[in-house]
Amino acid sequence: MQHWFSKRSLRGKFLLITIPPMLLITSLFVLVFALTTVSESKRVLKSEADRFITRSTQLLERPLWYLESSSVKAILETISREERVICIRLESVLGPNEFDFNKECPPSSENVYVSKRSIIHEADLETDTLGKLEIHFDLSPDQKDLNENILTQLLLLSLLSGTLTVMVFFGFGVTIIKPIRKVMDSIETFERTGQREYFDWQTEDELGHFIQAYNSIQRLQEKFEKNLQDQLSFQRTLLNGIPSPIVYLNKARDIVDCNPSFNELVHIEKLQVINQPLSDIIKDLPLDSTLQDTQIKGELTVASHLGQNTSTIGMTLMYSSAPLFDSQGNAQGHVIVLQDISERKRSEAKIQEARDRAEKALADLELAQDTLVQTEKLASLGRLVAGVAHEINTPIGSSVTVSSALLDRAKNFRDEFDNGQLKKSSLVTFIDGVEEASSLLNSSLTSAVHLVQNFKQVAADQTSSQRRTFNLKTVLEEVISTLVPRLKHTRHSISIDIAPGISLDSYPGPLGQVVTNFFTNAVNHAFTDDQAGTMLINAKLLPDGQVQIIFEDNGKGIPKDLQKKVFDPFFTTKMGEGGTGLGLNLVHNITVKILGGTLSLESDEDKGTRFIVTIPKVAPISDEAQG
Repeated sequence: MQHWFSKRSLRGKFLLITIPPMLLITSLFVLVFALTTVSESKRVLKSEADRFITRSTQLLERPLWYLESSSVKAILETISREERVICIRLESVLGPNEFDFNKECPPSSENVYVSKRSIIHEADLETDTLGKLEIHFDLSPDQKDLNENILTQLLLLSLLSGTLTVMVFFGFGVTIIKPIRKVMDSIETFERTGQREYFDWQTEDELGHFIQAYNSIQRLQEKFEKNLQDQLSFQRTLLNGIPSPIVYLNKARDIVDCNPSFNELVHIEKLQVINQPLSDIIKDLPLDSTLQDTQIKGELTVASHLGQNTSTIGMTLMYSSAPLFDSQGNAQGHVIVLQDISERKRSEAKIQEARDRAEKALADLELAQDTLVQTEKLASLGRLVAGVAHEINTPIGSSVTVSSALLDRAKNFRDEFDNGQLKKSSLVTFIDGVEEASSLLNSSLTSAVHLVQNFKQVAADQTSSQRRTFNLKTVLEEVISTLVPRLKHTRHSISIDIAPGISLDSYPGPLGQVVTNFFTNAVNHAFTDDQAGTMLINAKLLPDGQVQIIFEDNGKGIPKDLQKKVFDPFFTTKMGEGGTGLGLNLVHNITVKILGGTLSLESDEDKGTRFIVTIPKVAPISDEAQG
């Protein structure tokens, strides 16, 4: 049924949809009209029956009061002759069987109406019931009149329905079929000739808007087709002009198209490669795995391949592939872009070789740098040993002189004692000399012991770089005590201003190395020959828990253009005069990598230099320090 309906024309479908409901509505209306007419007819007949029985009781009241049976009978006979009276029953003072008409009254039904009234006589304000009258009426409607009324209504409704159907059918054809026909003619013309046909339909209804939209879509589609043709032409021109070889494959991996660069690559004409498998043109391309991965991932796949066929022997080809999808998202083939990267590979090999040589040179340079750094540390330690040894010479020399003098006095004292020439004054002189010599020995040896202990601690710290908890002031005083001997024959001086009680969990050796290098840098570079230079080390605890150590001098300062270079390795202003350029670079590495701090420089020419070291109280774990 649905298939049959779908084959009907638009007019036929419209009639099939509209006529059955109209016929159904007409039938329902006629049925309702008939039922209403019958009901109304019965209501009118009941009303007439009630009026009739009321008049009859009024006529019977006087004969019954005067017991005129003949008059009563005559009235009843007249009543019985009425068309719709079926039977009459009268119960009166004259007796129940006195008057009886049509004794066999039909049973009650919807077409039989039974009306009952009492016969009452009123006189002198008294009311007497004379009897009761019962009349059975036939309420069956007049079928002829009823049929005529129904037929008349049916004809009117049929005429109205037909008229409406014709008008709707005509209006449907004018307002819907006609513009749709124009659209269909336009589509058929486009199918036959490829030419678009625009037509004017100036209405503001839905079809008017539809036709205007149809015309707009045609113009837009025409514009899109032109743009698409232009774009295809542009893409074709672009692809043909691209120097990279491009080839299009179908699902069977056969070539369906390519650009001239591909033909130049393989040295085969285009007509000879079309419909040929790409694997026959360029041997051993791993297309199966690459293109399969591309289909799954939907991503661009890049790989390299060394050509094997005669035309590409020795070439290194890099190719990229991407799937081509239809409108449903199904892969229909692939596009392959190839590139001859042979020259690039040769350049990469040369670059790799040069990089290997550069890396080896860098490794040698780093080894040399590490060697120089270690040499600098050992040189610093050597200068420390020389200074301490020179400083120890004084107390040791004094001790030797005193002990020699004391030995001479002891020999003289024994000679006097052995010769029996010992006097009290000699004994007193000997005791005083022993006391003085012992005091001088104790003072000189104590100084020597102090220098040795400081040297041992500083040397142990700088050679082992062990982490420990220490007092900052104590460690820096030990370091300074080992540096002071180097200032003996100069006009320079060094002092410290450090608050007691600053405790660090860090690396005292590397910290001492930092101060030593600051000291050495100042002595070698900061002061002029005739200047009495001063150096000051102060330290304080910052609010954030870090410790700030400042080494400053009143020397000639560092020029602005050199301040950014002083921490670079091998930078020195005295190259060839004993300077290695590693002192401040070593300071920077120790401060940042071992002590976990920061280093900054403030300097103005002729106003001195300040090195500011900021380190945490608890140093981070340092692999370099452990190593």
